Amino acid sequence: MIENKLKLLLGSDPEIFIKTKDNIIVGSEVMLQGDIEFDFGKIVRDGIQVEFNPTPANNPNDFKENINKSIDVAKRIANDINLDVVLDQVVNITQETMDSLSDDSKVFGCMPSYNAYDNYIKLPKDASKVMYRSGGGHIHISSEDEEVREFIINNRDVIVKNLDRLLGMILLTYENTDDVIKRRTYYGRAGEYRKPNYGLEYRVPSNIWLSLDIYNSIFILIERAIDMAMNNNTSLLDSISDEDVMDIINTGKKDKAETFINDNITFFQ
Repeated sequence: MIENKLKLLLGSDPEIFIKTKDNIIVGSEVMLQGDIEFDFGKIVRDGIQVEFNPTPANNPNDFKENINKSIDVAKRIANDINLDVVLDQVVNITQETMDSLSDDSKVFGCMPSYNAYDNYIKLPKDASKVMYRSGGGHIHISSEDEEVREFIINNRDVIVKNLDRLLGMILLTYENTDDVIKRRTYYGRAGEYRKPNYGLEYRVPSNIWLSLDIYNSIFILIERAIDMAMNNNTSLLDSISDEDVMDIINTGKKDKAETFINDNITFFQ
């Protein structure tokens, strides 16, 4: 068990997909008519994707358990109607599936995102012309300590830049480069975040970590990113330029991410 000296609370809203036995992706509305709530969170529709909203946790074990319980429930619901769960980062959508969707399921999300590097991307006006979808794995960050929570709220940009250099780099090493490029055409670019009133939503990660057992590392690296910001420690920020971070994360340069990690291994230990 990690110490969690900052009394962090981590939530998330990871997305998965549903497919037929013939490997055709179908919309979440085929499986869910509305939200399903449990004591460990809820499962909701988010366009084509099925989204989990697990109960925030103050330790890696509960964080992992709430996610895994959500996945298990989704698998049971899907199995009951002869469908399967897909944890892929990017999936292709057939024209038949797109035509079958309600208008609400065809659109991309419309809530505003911010970017720590002011590197903004315009979403397409007609998302029904984009014949693939990506699975996000955004992480929501808060604290049970009021002072820490206020610091997070007031220092989102620097925290996000630290997170890119830590968690963003680590997760990239597990991802498929082609999937990275497709997803980050519209979502999850380096520096992307939202401003919930409880803290920070870090929107760079895909759902790749659902398939990895790195929950301890997620907690540790997020705590380190915040702790360094709180102590005005800029050594991580100074270790690589913002431009290089954006280039590596947005274009899936896994070799450069691995080199950065190896050259700065003390930040990751």
